[in-house]
Amino acid sequence: MKHFYRFAYLLLVICALPLALFAGSTGKISGHVADASTKEALPGVNVRVEGTTLGAVTNVEGRYVILNVQPGRVTVTASFIGYKKHSVKDIRVSSDFTTTLDFVLEQGDIELDAVVVQGERSPLIRKDLTNPVASVSSEAIEELPVTSIDQIIGLQAGTTVDDDGSIHIRGGYGNEIAYTLNGININNPYANTRSVGLATNAVQEVSISSGTFNAEYGSALSGVVNYVTKDGGSNLTFGIKYYTGDHVSNHTSPFFNIDKINPANVNRTEATIGGPIIPDVLSFYGSGVYNWNGGYLYGSRLYRPEDGYLSREGFPSGDPRRGTSSDPLYFGPLRNTRDDLVGSPSGDGSIVALNWSRSYNLQGNLSLRLSSDMKLKYEIVYDNDLRPRNAGNSSMFNSRYRPDGRNLNAEKGWFHSVEWTHSPSTNFFYTIKGSYITNEFTSRAFEDAADPRYLPSFYLTSLPGTSYLTGGTDLYRQLRKTKTLSGKIDAVAQWDIHEFKAGFEFRSHRIDNTEYTLSFVNPVDLTSVTITDALNGKQYVPFVSLIAGGESNFVGFDFKPLQLAAYLQDKVELFQSIILNLGLRYDYFDPAASYNPKISEEFAVPDPNNNYGKNSLAAKKKHMLAPRVSVSFPITDQGTIRFSYGHFYQLGSLSSVYQNPFYVGTQNSVPTFGNANVDPQRSVQYELGLQQGLTDNLKIEITGYYKDVRDYIYSQRILAGQNGDLAYRLLTNLNYANTRGISISLLKRRSPGDIFSATVDYTFQIADGNRTEPVEELYFSEKSGQLTETYLVPFSFDRSHTITSTLTLNQPDDWSISAIGYVRTGTPYTPSFPSDLVAITFIQNSDRQTVQWNVDLKAEKFFSFSDMTFSLFVQVDNVFDVKNETSVYANSGRALYNIEQVRNPAQFSNLRDRINRGQQGLIAMSALDNYYANPGNLSQPRLVRLGASFNF
Repeated sequence: MKHFYRFAYLLLVICALPLALFAGSTGKISGHVADASTKEALPGVNVRVEGTTLGAVTNVEGRYVILNVQPGRVTVTASFIGYKKHSVKDIRVSSDFTTTLDFVLEQGDIELDAVVVQGERSPLIRKDLTNPVASVSSEAIEELPVTSIDQIIGLQAGTTVDDDGSIHIRGGYGNEIAYTLNGININNPYANTRSVGLATNAVQEVSISSGTFNAEYGSALSGVVNYVTKDGGSNLTFGIKYYTGDHVSNHTSPFFNIDKINPANVNRTEATIGGPIIPDVLSFYGSGVYNWNGGYLYGSRLYRPEDGYLSREGFPSGDPRRGTSSDPLYFGPLRNTRDDLVGSPSGDGSIVALNWSRSYNLQGNLSLRLSSDMKLKYEIVYDNDLRPRNAGNSSMFNSRYRPDGRNLNAEKGWFHSVEWTHSPSTNFFYTIKGSYITNEFTSRAFEDAADPRYLPSFYLTSLPGTSYLTGGTDLYRQLRKTKTLSGKIDAVAQWDIHEFKAGFEFRSHRIDNTEYTLSFVNPVDLTSVTITDALNGKQYVPFVSLIAGGESNFVGFDFKPLQLAAYLQDKVELFQSIILNLGLRYDYFDPAASYNPKISEEFAVPDPNNNYGKNSLAAKKKHMLAPRVSVSFPITDQGTIRFSYGHFYQLGSLSSVYQNPFYVGTQNSVPTFGNANVDPQRSVQYELGLQQGLTDNLKIEITGYYKDVRDYIYSQRILAGQNGDLAYRLLTNLNYANTRGISISLLKRRSPGDIFSATVDYTFQIADGNRTEPVEELYFSEKSGQLTETYLVPFSFDRSHTITSTLTLNQPDDWSISAIGYVRTGTPYTPSFPSDLVAITFIQNSDRQTVQWNVDLKAEKFFSFSDMTFSLFVQVDNVFDVKNETSVYANSGRALYNIEQVRNPAQFSNLRDRINRGQQGLIAMSALDNYYANPGNLSQPRLVRLGASFNF
């Protein structure tokens, strides 16, 4: 293994020399050149991509292929002695696709003015589309009313968006997507989510591969999203955009304070710069985005963390503040002295945003062309995000009157990469790439665990009968660091009708995670302290238990897993119309951790140290082999059919795999143990698709798909011991799921002279998985050898029907109006009624929330002066101010109504009585009247922003 790491380090050093475009991040142009009069093929014609060193010469059949073309719009020129030059402008090249471009040359002097024509910006029918891939260009992103790439992904057929905003492709979990940046995987193995994000202004193209993607991609069960970043061009460019605004809504109930408009509450600044440093040799590109969102959910600072109340009878005997339970509540019993007999809260009543966020993203690259066939590219991305924990969800509203002392979630990531591209011939190129990715996540109220602002848990008191906190601080703390060193080699060769791809990749990780709940003890004897002890003068200090365990106070681990992968891919272009993709991928995973195959035997015998990992063994290395095949063939001159099939593997989130890795727990609880020996999750997928052009600029695409997923990881409850009276939870490959669906897409592209373009995507989908509730009914009894019955239920993020649409009216360089919208069925939930009302236990996820819909709009006006362009625009999210229900009460199925309002009218009687008697420090009566009208259960209200941009 030492030799392997030395090789990996040497490879990275070689890549870092002043030496890219990656397989998976570039496209191909191919076609035929013929004589205009005789229609005969012309061999020896020089075809080149203007502004680059890329080109090819036609063979004896007049055919040519140009590899390694960066995505975007290009101009391609064909020239031949005795013929006029012929140039085609605005040819759209997309990553992983072949753009077909044929030339017909007229006889004449090559020195005459070239014949210049406008080409198709994007082929209507992708004849080489054998797998479902949607490519979205930077121009399309710029036109639409979006501020994040996730919004673009969520518009694609086969994709659903959960109520929390997470993306799901083909019925898979949100962490089943592989995110790649210029072809290199940027997923964080801890939770299989992105280590870094990317801003929209840094992206040249985003491609979304759903379902059966090629063997070039791995570590994903549902889809692949690849970002291709922009490079600096031959001219200096600069752009800046700023827009600001606030939520403008009539829904003052339940959105407290929404009628107070702050024009700078939500603002965003974007900037880009790029161009040559040394013309035709060295260029650069940089982008930056700063985003501030002041939120739309507000609270009132009635209480501060040190105000946690105490009922009067809770004071020790002899304390003058002691009284009866009906006396006014005493706030700040440890903050105030014994002489203060009133005990009012110390909050100032100021309005505080509860779901604010701040983020910024910086990206830059340098491209060095050493010669016509060699190129080096260095890229760096920095991503930083800060927001309160649970910001925006329903549980956040517990802090409505005590907004301070909450945990802040801070995440920052760095991405460094070096790419070396060499094209020894027009039909072959290879890339060598190294990258280093770091991600750091913290969740804590204060940076230092010994910060005096941390308070013991007895400060965390809630108003009687409610969940509204009156004091205390969040005591949970987490610090996680992940580092990934990776290297990848890819080669692409065109030989006759075959386009071969082959590659090798390694990813070496380090995952260091620490999390615990802070407790407080007496510094003398390290015993716990109650509020009575504190009132009697007993001291307390923060304390971190260093006993690791699934159910104990401290969880920590530091592991260094390793991944290897290799693939072979052959794209066969039969008869220039039938496309066959054959691929084979191999993956290897070493968890570099231990597991205990005899955990039940150990757990049955009490251990004084609660340690049940004595029989642990090194986890086995995992080997995965995944074949993939897909084919596309024409049925008409404007129609193709495709079929694809493949096997796919993905590791489980290592946060689950490494949970409680040292097997620490107590027999009087139900500890949870991870399992480093679980198998990778695997799926088999099938797909059948049709593309058909209806007119020159209108097409329909229909896709049917099926996905079978096995070995989903799940923490199974196991009953152990001679009498089956001991229980623990162990991570296993128990769960199963399947997804089947059909999607229909209509595309109306903008024709020459037209201003209108649009898309409509409809997806019908059923995504089911094994039930996971009720937990107490799901177990495996080792004594009887019986496993409880299970069956399939809808996933919590499943949506049966989803319709998304985009619409754009555009007069280039003059004005643009665009809109995006959706209509979708609600997500499932499990009904639950009090047993005294309805003695029924409902099946998990057997009902659905209400239908959701939304429309966003953007209108922009452009002004030009010399080489400079200005614009003014307005962007409105949720134009119709719809209150979509994103979380509902199980007993009503609605977001703002709970059956307890009728069933238990005396729920707040004690608190109402106190308010009526005028006791100090209490909330308004209206807060109890509308207690269940939690705005965190609803989607964002209307957001209006005005902005301006400047570019040259």
